[in-house]
Amino acid sequence: MEEQVFDVLGAARYLGVKPSTIRAWCLRRKIRYFKSGRAVRFRRGWLEEFIERNTTVERQNRPRA
Repeated sequence: MEEQVFDVLGAARYLGVKPSTIRAWCLRRKIRYFKSGRAVRFRRGWLEEFIERNTTVERQNRPRA
């Protein structure tokens, strides 16, 4: 089975951000992409990796010293 591929709009919807944010992240090389001609594309696995890398873990409630 082939991996799903998204365009800028699809990647933005998948990540819940604006397309302009996706374009800015591409310029800063914050997110992985490939180009097919002039078209920018994102593999679903790369978007999932991006989510994992940028997810913070909530701290456990610890008593303050």
